[in-house]
This record gives sequence, structure tokens and C-alpha cells, in this order.
Amino acid sequence: MAKVTVREGFLDDWLLLEPRIADSDVEGSPDQWAALAEAIRQRGAYHARRCAVEVQGDRVALWSPRNSRGRAGIVTLAEADALVESIEAALRAREGGR
Repeated sequence: MAKVTVREGFLDDWLLLEPRIADSDVEGSPDQWAALAEAIRQRGAYHARRCAVEVQGDRVALWSPRNSRGRAGIVTLAEADALVESIEAALRAREGGR
């Protein structure tokens, strides 16, 4: 699988998972992405309106509770840990730009 990262979304103050690995876009506010990253770090779960994560052993499911039609994107734990780094870098960059 290609490296999973976050990028700026189409709305101000919005981040989007890239590439699209679920059956809909996984997106959310910086605060939601920070909570999602913490859930991965804690090997737990987090659910918001448009972004959710659940660590299931050595696999991690990512999806949009609002828009997904039953197909979560599944990544390895290592890929999810790399996503945490991407989220944190994106959040630091946003803070530096304000």
C-alpha cells in the first residue's frame, strides 16, 4: 500500500487522509486528527463524524462514520504509526503558519 498521510482539505482548517483507502474520504478538523493520532498511539479507538479509527491487533481500520458504506480502509500497525507522524507534522506546520 502507498504511504498513508494527511493533507490540507478543501475547507479551511480541515485535513484529509491520502490516498483514499476507505469507500469515502476520511477527513476532519485538526483537533479530530490529534485525537485520532492519540487513539492510534494508545492502540485504542476514536470516532468523530467524518473520521474514525480502531486498532485491531496488528491492523488498523480507518473510515468516515458519516459517509462510509461499510468498507473501512485497513492499514498495518506500522503504517498507522507512520500516519501518526504525518498527522503530527501537519499539525505542527499549521501551528507555525498561524
